[in-house]
Amino acid sequence: MTADGRAAEFTVDPEEGGIVSMQAAGRGAYSSERDELTVCDAFGFFAARRFFAAEREPRLYVLPETARLVFDRRPRSGGAVFREEPTLSRTEELTDNRKYAPGDDPRRINWKLYGHSGELFVRDGDPEPPPRARYAVLIDSSVDGRLFPAPYGNAAVDTLAAFALGLAADFLAAGLEVASGGLGLEPVYGDLKETSRSYARAAASPMGAAGEIMGIADPGVRTVVLALPRAVSGDSALARFLASRSAVASPVELLFHGAFAFGAEPSSNGRLGRLFFKSPPVSRRPDPIALAAALDECVRVFDGKGGAHARRLEI
Repeated sequence: MTADGRAAEFTVDPEEGGIVSMQAAGRGAYSSERDELTVCDAFGFFAARRFFAAEREPRLYVLPETARLVFDRRPRSGGAVFREEPTLSRTEELTDNRKYAPGDDPRRINWKLYGHSGELFVRDGDPEPPPRARYAVLIDSSVDGRLFPAPYGNAAVDTLAAFALGLAADFLAAGLEVASGGLGLEPVYGDLKETSRSYARAAASPMGAAGEIMGIADPGVRTVVLALPRAVSGDSALARFLASRSAVASPVELLFHGAFAFGAEPSSNGRLGRLFFKSPPVSRRPDPIALAAALDECVRVFDGKGGAHARRLEI
């Protein structure tokens, strides 16, 4: 069972042995509500059962797919320039040195030049490199039930997880540090496997439900938040997150995903960013006109709040 109610069930037949396969209901971190071991005789006269308590950590991870999106890593406002390259080159050229003067720090004397020239030179000092670029890629999995009736909200959050994983994978491939997290999830730094598991934990949550978006209180960390369109009136985890940003915090890139197309035809390989369902169990589907209006309103209202730059997610 996942945090948003999806369940995966399977039965093990000890006589078959080998590898047991199962069909998961979708992306998620599945925990066991109860484990049961039953031993019985062939005629059904005797049966012994033993129950095991559920574990805290998920027992099964169904990882999100990886989807690519267009993202400009250059800062969009003032402040420090972030360094993207993994290494720095240093120079020993004479032009980086000057003659020693009383009061200079003796630790900065270039002894190699002294050995060649017999004169004392000190390095002017390599300029401090700009801070190394670090990112936090977060998912706001709040779902507005008026725009995304169940189970469309779960599928919409799945697409956010796919795009978040794709963005984090690009950063990790560039040698950058990435923290993954989301609504109710502590951001953690890790490799691609740990990042995939982090986004598997993100669960669709009704708007207004308890839960906070937890960022990283470090001005050197650039934050990207992926969210769904929603009604902007009232309190929300996203509004609280932006209101909590301090004046020295780095800007937030707020990406709203609204490029949804809903179809009733079965499809297992539809392009990510378009949601398809084999058999929609509800008669009311998301209204594309209402979604487009909510998307425009979100970009307009949230842009500039808490240093956020709000825009549509570009696929």
